[in-house]
Amino acid sequence: MRAVVYVDRSMLYFIGGGAKAPLSLQLPATVVQDMEVIDEDGLSKLIAGFVKTNKLKPSSLLICFSHACYFQKDVPEKATASEIVALKAEFDDNVPFNKVLSREFTQGKKVKIIGINRDLAYAIKHGFDILLFETEGIVPLFALYGEQAVTFNTQMGEQLMKHYNSLQQITFPVATDDTLNTDPAEIEYSGEKKKSSNRTLLLLGVFVFLLLILILFYMIMKQKRAAPPPVNESSQQATVVTVPTVLPSPSETPTPVPTVQKELIAIQVLNGSGIPGQADLIKARLEDGGFVEVTTGNAPTQTSEKTSIVFKPSTPRSYRQEITTALQLLGFDLSIREAEDIEFDVLITTVQ
Repeated sequence: MRAVVYVDRSMLYFIGGGAKAPLSLQLPATVVQDMEVIDEDGLSKLIAGFVKTNKLKPSSLLICFSHACYFQKDVPEKATASEIVALKAEFDDNVPFNKVLSREFTQGKKVKIIGINRDLAYAIKHGFDILLFETEGIVPLFALYGEQAVTFNTQMGEQLMKHYNSLQQITFPVATDDTLNTDPAEIEYSGEKKKSSNRTLLLLGVFVFLLLILILFYMIMKQKRAAPPPVNESSQQATVVTVPTVLPSPSETPTPVPTVQKELIAIQVLNGSGIPGQADLIKARLEDGGFVEVTTGNAPTQTSEKTSIVFKPSTPRSYRQEITTALQLLGFDLSIREAEDIEFDVLITTVQ
């Protein structure tokens, strides 16, 4: 299933994704103002509420920016490749965004360098991606309509859906790679630092290896010195050597490890927030951490303030910490307790 998100200065329009008609989402100035992201978390929550309210299904996504949302610069007809590179560098420096996505687009005989706010594009992408949408392209409206003055309507939405495949082929970079638009000098400097770090690690490894050999040699020599002298067979009396038993001190007692294997920890994740795919998102993160027995399901909508984690008392402390940390990294505010009467080792219930 496919869908298009059309970005205007203070509005998002949504076409496809199971919606019977185009939908709109107002972007308040407290979240996005003058094409700058003011509150990225607020934007993600706004998108999540929009998807939930309209019961939109996760889809492949194309994000299209209106004429009012990008900057452009004409490329002369006979410009050489090096001249275009210089024009693009000058253009990126003059666009009033901290980070810019830019590239050349052709419409008829016209070639333009077009730049958009990278932070805004990727913030919108992230807001849908965490809801299991998959962004396949980010394009300016110029790629389809050139400089023709148009406003969003049902016909435009249908045209964007119709040309989805061709627009996907001329997209801005979709991957949120931090090296995009990075100064080459910075990349070179980063590479030098990486080489230096590798040399340091290599020298450290050699040092540790030599230290281990020295320790091993010392232990062998110590054992030889402690060994009893050879028995003289001609001697009429045998010499008895008593070796004292050495017990490990309390400080040398090894740290206990969990007696239950991680693969046997049974975890149930219940979606009580009503947000589609939230339980699957948690399941995927836990499976990445090595937990295998993870099942999902739906719970009645929870209205408490925090996502609940209930552990059986027998659940090892190290596994509790891993599970708690994984949910915190996903942005959940947690309430944690123990209970003996739960069916699984761990019960996770998300909230609205």
